[in-house]
Amino acid sequence: MSTNESTSTPYYSGYKPCYDYDAMVQDIKSHRADAYDGGVVTNLDELSKAVDGFTKLSSYCSLTPRLWLLYAEDFSELIVGKMEMESESVDDDNDVPKSNLIENEITKLEVAISVLAIGTREFPGCAKLRYCYARCMALKCVLSGFDEHDEVVEAFEDAIEWVGTGSHPSSEHAANLWRLYVEYYVAKIHLNESNNNDDENCIKHIATLLVRRSCLPLKFNDNLVHEVNEVMEGRTCIFSGASNNVNREVRGLLDSIQPLVFQKVSFSVPLLKDMCVGITKEFMMHQLSLEDILVDQGEFKVPLSNAIEYGRRVASKSYVTSTYTAQHETEISLFMTADGIIDSTDRSTSEVNDDIREQQPLMGLGSEITSTAFISYAQHFKKINQKHRRSSSFSVYIYERAISECISQEGLWASYIVYLFRDAKNYTFAEQVCQRACRNCPFSKLSR
Repeated sequence: MSTNESTSTPYYSGYKPCYDYDAMVQDIKSHRADAYDGGVVTNLDELSKAVDGFTKLSSYCSLTPRLWLLYAEDFSELIVGKMEMESESVDDDNDVPKSNLIENEITKLEVAISVLAIGTREFPGCAKLRYCYARCMALKCVLSGFDEHDEVVEAFEDAIEWVGTGSHPSSEHAANLWRLYVEYYVAKIHLNESNNNDDENCIKHIATLLVRRSCLPLKFNDNLVHEVNEVMEGRTCIFSGASNNVNREVRGLLDSIQPLVFQKVSFSVPLLKDMCVGITKEFMMHQLSLEDILVDQGEFKVPLSNAIEYGRRVASKSYVTSTYTAQHETEISLFMTADGIIDSTDRSTSEVNDDIREQQPLMGLGSEITSTAFISYAQHFKKINQKHRRSSSFSVYIYERAISECISQEGLWASYIVYLFRDAKNYTFAEQVCQRACRNCPFSKLSR
């Protein structure tokens, strides 16, 4: 199967009531169980049947976020598995050239990206989908020589807008999205043979991202300085775990990242209202220390670590982290626990090939009481927006976060649509949401 064939993923094309959703999902689960052994593909025939199951189901209705993730993984594994079989039949030599290994990995990522792109359009507020899509885009760009840098930046910025500005304050995936964004620029400095000006731009972006993140209510920000030091010292790289079956040669390429080396650079980056970041670094042959990044505030200069602490204080005073907001977050967590599903925001970002279980996050199992809690949460921000004349986007992000877990709750969709028409007055987007509601609740009055 060619790459072009793999990217034309079948998708819901109309109302087709004659199918048994639960039976089709169980059939996919059975084929996946026979296809994998310890996270490694051992039976391509069974994997092919699982992919066919995803394809057929997606032609009847929209998949859940978790099914989109599994579909992307299975489809990409299947394509690369068939490519490797064809290669082995042509050449009996067991030593596969390194260029072929990287080419196969790029193809695998391209297939996954084509599927995840549809998933993120259907569920733009799903943090895990956004993280996995951005990670695949970044890794493909790294392996292919940074030819699609602008597209990667667009994917990161779009993801941050939907899930990384405070609407998912307890989300591991939202926090790691920011970290991955920084690591992408670290990889670009090391693996791309760029000139000094390009390196300076990368450093500028790294500093800007750190400041932006510190001012937001995100998980792990309490340890942000320690986390950044790890990245700068080359002690961690999320890219190395981006694929379950990535070959040693490819992993070695990504793990070769060493501590950052900087030449003298000087620039300013906007920070909040009255601050800017100015990095002045003499040529050194060791990693950048946060103490060497200076922040200008009036006539004073302070280390970036201090600026991060300042940003955290700003975030703590934000209306996004108010007492009422915390109460809503606690309430939602309790209701999701009562539903029998754990909060998907606290699951490992490396989890891909897990089984499809009856009670699981991102499978649309959120109950009416959970969806009602999300509605109350979104309405809370609507009142704040009206009081302070702020943008209505934050309520949209909360609604989209709710949709990721409460897909089949028509009351949630109805509340969301009314909000878009009556309050946000975003009629074009409201029409798109109406179409999504009909796809995900085909038997509801919403579809009539």
